[in-house]
Amino acid sequence: MTNILLCTHELDGEWCYKSLKHYIRSDVKVLLLTFALKTSLDSVRKPFLSYGVPEENVKTLDLGWEGVQGLLEKIQECDLICLVGSHPEKMCEILERQPIKEELLASKKIVIGMGAGAQVLLDRYHITPYEEERTDFYYGRGLGLVRGMDLELDYDCSYGRKMAIRRAGRELKKHIYALTKDGGVIIAKGQITPIGNVTVFEG
Repeated sequence: MTNILLCTHELDGEWCYKSLKHYIRSDVKVLLLTFALKTSLDSVRKPFLSYGVPEENVKTLDLGWEGVQGLLEKIQECDLICLVGSHPEKMCEILERQPIKEELLASKKIVIGMGAGAQVLLDRYHITPYEEERTDFYYGRGLGLVRGMDLELDYDCSYGRKMAIRRAGRELKKHIYALTKDGGVIIAKGQITPIGNVTVFEG
């Protein structure tokens, strides 16, 4: 299984296209799993078409509306799964109602996580407080498909984010990969490869 963790759904940019074209081939069948999507579904689907994937090969499933009915069967039918949306803890709760993790670990599928979808793939992740949302720093648990690392999303070198990274690194004892919207990591065959604008903080 190959995991690709991104901060954005705009995966057809120049910063990542050359790296991702080896995984997003024109013959793949894509399943988009969305939850509390804050952008249009078309804007998430369109980048896959840039890789030559036929529109009819990009299926979507809104986890919030359709729940988990038939989810395992849909996952078995596709080659590439993309998790995108917000509220990673709620997304993970829905996915854990079926043996999704076991199916993915036993397969050779490509799994792409975007934003909260990337956090869902981790075993444990931290949430940095956003002043405008008045959230507190906390940890969440994901599916555990990716272990031994943590993410900071939308990294902007601000003091608050650096403090959150230091705390998470100290308490989780993991490397933190800080991703801008033009940054991501590819985990394949046990190797972690940063792409684009990524800063790595040692845990």
